[in-house]
Amino acid sequence: MGTGITIVRADLERPDHARAVVSLTAAYAREVSAHGAPLPEQVLAALVPGLRAHPTAIVLLAYDGDAAVGIAVCFVGFSTFAAREIVNIHDLSVLGAWRGRGIGRALVEAVEALARDRGCAKVTLEVQENNRRARGLYESLGFARVVYDPADGGALFYAKPLVAPSATARDDWRRFDAARIPSKSSTPRLDRFLSGLLDTLPADPPPTLLDVGCGTGHLARRLSDRGFSVIGVDVNPEAVRAARAEVGPAEHHGRSPRFVEGDFAGADPPAIDGGPFDVAVCQLVLSIVGDARQRARLLRHVHDALRPGGWLYLSASGVSDGINPGYARLYEADLPLTGERHSYLSRDEHGVVLYMTHHFEVDELAGLLEGAGFVAVDVRTERESSSRRPDEAAFFHYVTCRRD
Repeated sequence: MGTGITIVRADLERPDHARAVVSLTAAYAREVSAHGAPLPEQVLAALVPGLRAHPTAIVLLAYDGDAAVGIAVCFVGFSTFAAREIVNIHDLSVLGAWRGRGIGRALVEAVEALARDRGCAKVTLEVQENNRRARGLYESLGFARVVYDPADGGALFYAKPLVAPSATARDDWRRFDAARIPSKSSTPRLDRFLSGLLDTLPADPPPTLLDVGCGTGHLARRLSDRGFSVIGVDVNPEAVRAARAEVGPAEHHGRSPRFVEGDFAGADPPAIDGGPFDVAVCQLVLSIVGDARQRARLLRHVHDALRPGGWLYLSASGVSDGINPGYARLYEADLPLTGERHSYLSRDEHGVVLYMTHHFEVDELAGLLEGAGFVAVDVRTERESSSRRPDEAAFFHYVTCRRD
């Protein structure tokens, strides 16, 4: 190790150590993530408080003089076979300009010394298979691939994200600022579909329409003016209140839309009076409602809310990496967080995560609808401007189908 390099255990109450942990982690994340995607600001803000609160966190910093140039973030675990503690090196990184000076080796040796002092059974880590430089370092220090029985081959490292944004999606939408709920003001395909449908349905009583994910009710009010008896449903209570306020007392408006708070992606369907419905409309909601299980629930509950032969009109975002390199980067960069191909985190101008968005392939979307019991599924795909990035291209799917 070069002269002037020191290894210290971080005191996370010290502002200079805390800043070093954040800056080194941010640099490491940009290097290992796809296309240099940065960690979201809220993750960086929560990093040091989270490490402080974790009972087994150990952070070592490497300094060249006053400059923090390397970091090892470790956590203490327990071996049931040895009945002793173990230390896992979760992150190990040295800034590029300081590599080749033995700093990474010194950090690992310091972790090992600390583990020996604690009486630990072993030190563990994981490494990318193609990272030959890191593998060479670890192997020179005595680390080896875990093999319990040569006949069975080596152990594999698996992970399943448990706190993906999809896990909290519906709670996030309940708290979302109603004024910022994304929507499309122009719906020419929906307008044409409903015009044709009105020609086939009796006008008295007026055909019933369910607007799933109605937001603040702009579309529902417009569809009510077209002659439908509309019930709008949204998981966001603020949005439902705003929609009701725009309509006012029903007796002053004749046939006015009604708005109800309800969760179509929950385990049980919401209790909605006024059904079964002649038609349901679901504009872009399926792309942002949560994970695959929640999407399937939503479609199944909508199916069951329709009368036999009732129609569903649905729009959803389509896989767009072939026409928009930005989406390709987002899919890849956010895959460790979403755990799902063609999903990404929609963020605001400050990098704060707003919600998870999923882009569908045609066969995937059609399969979901058929699995929910819909028939006569017709998917049309159009290239348009992105909903939140109007200067960028994106594919959108427009679907009509019927309850069996």
